[in-house]
Order: sequence, then C-alpha cells, then structure tokens
Amino acid sequence: MFSFEESGTDVREYRSTSSNSRLKLYGLILSCTIAILSVLIVTIFVQAKVGPIKVEYPRKKHVNYPDMCNIKNSEAVEYPEHIPFCINNAQILIGDGQLLTGSTITVENGIIKSIGTTCPESFHIVNAHNAYITPGLVDMHSHAGVHGLPSTKGDNDVNDYGHGDTIPQGRVVDSYDPNDRGIIHILQGGVTTSQILPGSGNAVGGRGLQVKMRGITVEKARIKNAPITLKMACGENPKRNYGMTRMGTTWDMRRMFEQSQIIMRQQDEWCNMTDGDRSVPMPNSLEYDNIIQLLRNNAVLNVHCYKVTDMEMMIRLSKEFDFSIGSFHHALEAYKMPQILYENDIAIATFSDHSNYKMEAFHHSVYQARILEENNVNVVIKTDHPVTSSSRLLYSAQRAWHYGLSSKQTIASVTINPSNAMGLSHRLGIIKEGFDADIVLWDRNPLLLGARPIKVWIEGELLVEQDYEIRNNRVVDIPDPSKMVLEETLCNLEKTPSSFRIIGAKIIHTFDSSDTISEGNIIIENGLVTCVGDCPSAIDRVIDLKGGIIVPGFIHVGHLGLIEVSQESNMVDGYLNGDSKSHVVAIDGIKPNINQVRAAWASGITTAIVSPRSSGVHSGYSSSFNTGGILLTEDTIIEKKMSYNLNAGMSFKTKAVPTLSSQIYQIRKFINTTPPNTTISIRANSADVMLSLLRILKGSNNSIHLIIIGAAEVNLIIDELKLFKNYISIILEPAHCPRKQPEQYRCDESAIAKLIDAGINVGITEIENAMAHRNLRWEAGILTNYIDNHTAIRLITKNIAEYDPISLQLITNASMYNLQNQGTIEIGKPPNLVAFTDDPLSLKSTIELVIHNSNIECRPRQT
Repeated sequence: MFSFEESGTDVREYRSTSSNSRLKLYGLILSCTIAILSVLIVTIFVQAKVGPIKVEYPRKKHVNYPDMCNIKNSEAVEYPEHIPFCINNAQILIGDGQLLTGSTITVENGIIKSIGTTCPESFHIVNAHNAYITPGLVDMHSHAGVHGLPSTKGDNDVNDYGHGDTIPQGRVVDSYDPNDRGIIHILQGGVTTSQILPGSGNAVGGRGLQVKMRGITVEKARIKNAPITLKMACGENPKRNYGMTRMGTTWDMRRMFEQSQIIMRQQDEWCNMTDGDRSVPMPNSLEYDNIIQLLRNNAVLNVHCYKVTDMEMMIRLSKEFDFSIGSFHHALEAYKMPQILYENDIAIATFSDHSNYKMEAFHHSVYQARILEENNVNVVIKTDHPVTSSSRLLYSAQRAWHYGLSSKQTIASVTINPSNAMGLSHRLGIIKEGFDADIVLWDRNPLLLGARPIKVWIEGELLVEQDYEIRNNRVVDIPDPSKMVLEETLCNLEKTPSSFRIIGAKIIHTFDSSDTISEGNIIIENGLVTCVGDCPSAIDRVIDLKGGIIVPGFIHVGHLGLIEVSQESNMVDGYLNGDSKSHVVAIDGIKPNINQVRAAWASGITTAIVSPRSSGVHSGYSSSFNTGGILLTEDTIIEKKMSYNLNAGMSFKTKAVPTLSSQIYQIRKFINTTPPNTTISIRANSADVMLSLLRILKGSNNSIHLIIIGAAEVNLIIDELKLFKNYISIILEPAHCPRKQPEQYRCDESAIAKLIDAGINVGITEIENAMAHRNLRWEAGILTNYIDNHTAIRLITKNIAEYDPISLQLITNASMYNLQNQGTIEIGKPPNLVAFTDDPLSLKSTIELVIHNSNIECRPRQT
C-alpha cells in the first residue's frame, strides 16, 4: 500500500497484483517467456516517459484513487506522562489578543483540559501569583538542530550544495539533531515549537520539519501529523551560490514544476485505470514527490524572498503551475505590496528590524509589521536562528511592537499567527481547551523589555523552571510617533537656532558632578550648555518634554561608518590582513552619511568610536566622529587617532599567524615595545585568551591600559580581572550572551553585575552589521534585570568615554577612551544629549530630540 514517515505521509510504492494461480510445470516455459517480454516492453515505454521506476512484488491491492490523491496522516499522538496540574491566579494572554485575568488552566494528559476560575481539588496547584501566561512561542523559521550552536562545520547541515540548485528531495528530518546545545537556551526563551527549514542556498531546499523543543531523538521531537512543509528560495542566495541570474533560478524552478506536473498527470491517468488495466506500477519519483504533494495541495510552501520583484515572480509561478504559497520569509519589501499578499492569502514571516546586510535587504522598513497588520496580512515574527537567536524571539516581536505593531498582534505574531501559517492552528499557538499544553509563565508582561520565562511546559511536561522575581505591569499600545505632534518644536524653524531651552524634563542624567537632576530644564545659548536644573530664561524658543527624560548621547564602539552593505565589496571598507603592525587609521575609511550611521543617530547614538576591520591580529588605530554630520569635516571628527586595536581568537587565525599561541606572541611583542600610558583595544572572547592577556600585562614593564572588547567568557575570570581593575576595561559585544562561536559558549549574561561589583569599568556595544546597533539602548535596558537603570545608562555613555579608577598605582589619568565632552552633559560645553518621552531604556519611549554640537534633529525616525 503506502507508508507513513516523518511528519507527513508519502506515496512510495504501489505494487501490482500477482497471479496466485499455479500452472503445471510442463507447458509453462512458453507462457513465461511471452510474459517477461511483455513486461520489458511496457517498462521501457514508461521509463522513457518518467524515468526509472522501482518495482516490487505486491502484498496488497492498489488503494483507491481518492485515497491516493488526498492522503491524510493518521499517526497516533502520544503525550508525555505527567501529574495533572492546574495553574491559578494567572493573567492569560491566550494568543489571539484576549486577556483573561484571575484565571486557571487545568492540564491533564498533555492537553489543556479546561480554562476557568477554579482548580479541581485532586490536581496539583501551580500558583502563578498574578503573573502572565502565554502559549508556548512558535518560531516559524529556524535552523536549530541543523546548524548547531556553537557553530562548527561538522554540525552545519543547513544547505546542500552537492546536488544542484534544486533539491526537492532533501529532508531536514535526515539532518535534525535534537541534542544541539542551542536548543535548551531556545526553550529557556519560551519557544516550544520551531519549524526547522533547509537553508536558502538552493532555489529549492526540500522538506522542513516541525518540532517541539525537547527530546534526545528525532522521533521524540517531531510533531506527529504535521503537514508536509517545503522550502524554496529566490533572489541573491541561489544566484550567488550557483552563478546564475534570477532568470536562471526561475527556469530551474519552472523545469522542476514541469517535470513534477508530468509525473502527477501520469499518476492521475494510472489512478483512473481499472485494476485490470494496471499492468505496471504507479509512476512515481522520490526526487519530485514533495513537489507533487505541493501540486496536490498536500503541502505548505515557505519561500525565502526579499524583494517585490522576487515575490511577484513566485506568485506568477504559482498561477502558472496551480499551487499555493503559504508564506514569504524575510520579505523585507512586503510592506510595498500588502494588497497583493492579502488577495493571495500569503503570510509574511519577517524580521522586526534586521536589515541592510545585502542589497535585497537594503530597502527594509521597521514599520513593515504595522503596515502589514493594517492591511490584514498575517504577520509572523521569526528569527532565522542562528542568524538571530531563537531564544530572543519575544524580543524581536517586542521591537515590532515599538514600531507600531499592536499589542494583540505582537503576541499573536509569535503564537497563533505562525501556527496558522504552518497548518498547526488546530493544536498549537493558543491557550484553548483540547489544545497542546505548551505554556509559558513569564516574570512580567511579555511586552515589557527583558521579560523572562519562569516556567515552560511542553504538552504538560515541565521542562524549564527559573527563579526570577515576578513583576506585574500592564502595557498599552505605543502611539505611532508620526501621530504625536508637539505644540512647538525646534525643527519647524527655518534655521536651527543656537539658543533655545528644553523644559519639562522629569529626570536629567548628566553624569557630571551633579549626576542626576529631577524636574529640570536645560538652557543652550550660543551653542553651549549654560544651565542644567532650575533654569529661568527669557529665551522664547522652547521644546517642552512634558515629563520626558534627558540623557547624554550614547556611544557606540565598533565599525560604524565602514559598512554600508556587508555582502557588497564596493559598499564596505574591507579587511586588513592583520599579519603585522598597521598604521591604518579608521577615519580615512569612514562614510558618515550611510544608512548605518543614520540609524545610529536616530536611535540616540551621537558618538561612534571606530576601529579598522581586520582578519588577523593587527587592526590599526581607532577614530571617533559625531554621527549627526553629513560629511567628515573637522566639525564632525572628534578624535582622528585613538587606541591601537588588536585581535585574538580562533576567527583571527591567518596563514602567516596560524595559531592562538602565535597570536599571543605577536601581542606580547607589541605591548612590550609600546610607549607607556598607551591605550590598546583587544577583541577577545575566550576566557583562556583573556588570561593570556593578563599574563602579558603582568609581565610588561609598560603602563598599558587594556580595553577588552567582546569578552563573552569574562564571567569565568572576574576574580583574576579584579587584580588588574586599574589597567583593564571591558566592553561586552554583544551585551547579551551570544553562544554562536565555541569561544562564546560559556558566557553568562548576569556577569555584568559581577563586573560592576568587582569595580571593573565596563561598557557594552552592539555589532553594526544588520543594524543591530540601533538597539543599543534596549540591550542596556535588558541588563536592568541585573543592575539599576542609572548604571545601565552609564554602560553606553560615561563609562566608555571616561574611567576614574580607584587607585592610580601605575597609570595617571587612566580612562577607557578618554573622550572629552562625550558621555556627559556639562555646563560650558557644546550640547550632546538625547531627550526621550519616557525611560530611555524602555520600549515604550520614543526620541523627541537629538543634539550633538550644532547637529539638531527633532523626532528622528528609523527607516
């Protein structure tokens, strides 16, 4: 008959009926010879039409045509054993926008038995203490388990380049590893279900796999009775990998669909035959079977497409060959064509703000999710793990909320919306009677920055339990900044004034001698700050914050201004080989008016410290500039030549310097010949490499101030760092725990508090590729899970600009970068500040004003 396997059903072999008549031995030879010749002739004829066919002798009769063409999976679903329990005193965001307060959820046999207000006496009680509950989060586009973390070649099975551009026969189930070390961290982020897809390196990648984030075997992880899910890709990725144009990629798809249609029609013809006419097996093809299922409407298609032109091509193809597109993934230009998407019932699985890393990602809008929602398109936020970590799926959705996605759709975009698009809405993505008991209990409203799961259940089985304090907070939708109009602004004047006043601030964080001022004003006269605090003034040019908060402009450390589109060689500064000391200075490669810098300015980053990029040990000298400038004039440049930059780690091995030990040798040699009181920045993540740097510092006769950037495993060496706290500063990049590389895997996000308690100067930064740097203030905000708000703001302002060590045994006037007039608001200095409507580290706040020297902009907007 036919067999079931993986998470769907496949037609494989149809066996013809054999005669069970027994003939006498004598007289049989001639009949057999004739029969064999007849079968050979028919087989050759069929093979000429559809290719080789595997023939096996039958055990059962053929199934009827309707059963063959409309296959339904009927696997038994086995739920894990657990004690029946009831969660009470909960605020339940059920997934579709409804909020149930003071409610209970009863769970038995892996499913939600009831939702009400009381718990059965016989059930184990879990007191939610008025905390929030959501369905388990659903990541619709992930490569977890096929691209393991930390990333290694041996655990990367995302793309198959050995079988050509189209490999519809590929199956993720044959590569998926549920023991990927990244999966536990994904589960700790509240994600209980993921759709694991082939990569986008091929125009047709094959068949995906829908899994629960559990188990040590594929059989335990995969979702039974899940629809067949397929992955295709258009645009730059298959172009780049196979040296084709978009035309060539489309032709490969068209040829595949044509061949699949031919086989499908031959199957239909075979199905319409009577049993007596079926002298040969049913035409079939393992290579095209998945596509035939799509043509029969038995599969859900996910298509990686970015540009309007690529999405239009796929829609044309779907009309030509009569198949449905379930969803476009990434789709960063979808906001330009919402009506077409709605009319074709195509969901969009997209990033909230991840963009600019290649040309087809260049014209993204952070307001895409909001625009699609307004046009009734099914909006899904996904991660493309490990491109962005699936453990931060909720954080991605929160950022879409900041840019205008409604609070209801924000929760839906990572629960019921992906469940609908994946064909699993009958059992996942919503808190409902009879549905899988995939449940997350949060430490606060999940729309609030830094929300963390306290408990995570999959099908009633408690898999995560974390000891976090419950914070009850309600959240309302953020008004669209374009609809918020101040009575008066500076920006509507014909010329930016040199004298004006900012009034109505609830808090001003100056980080100068006064540090923090409540209920204050700022007066700026002739381009200088003349008063901060209680400042009466007759200046008639006024901006009223009406309770907002003012902070110094943020400082970014990285490569800002050197990268416009990272995958285009003529839109990046490039890499040094880094094998020997470099006299390159970053200022000579900076372009201040590119998208990357504009996004920084609009997020409150007013100062950029930039180092040249290098693939080896040596990177050259850093420079700094004002991100509000259009050209790199003397007014825009802050410091032309700053710290010297070095690199140490596995990713910086070169042909000339092929080992870690040879890297450390070069660094030791450089430090021992460097003049005293020099600041050196070193990118390093491994705890072992950082200990080597401490040994170099201890053995050096020079008074060197070392800034370690990256420092993922710093949590392992805090006691050792304390001994060098007057000579070493730390910049965490990224601020969260990445775990992407082997040298990052032992990180601990709570290390920030331990560093501060140890008296070590610390800042944070974010990589600028894909625009992650514009989230710098929110990364600091997430760290308020471990430190106070005021200290978190210092991480991206004063701590990076200056450093006041407790003891100056070897170094005088030690600092991180010793940048004057940066990271503070000081009387008598040019203004460098950002004014917010609310807490600068909150998703609820928007920027009202950015000022750095003579550069002033009201309500700058991301694009």
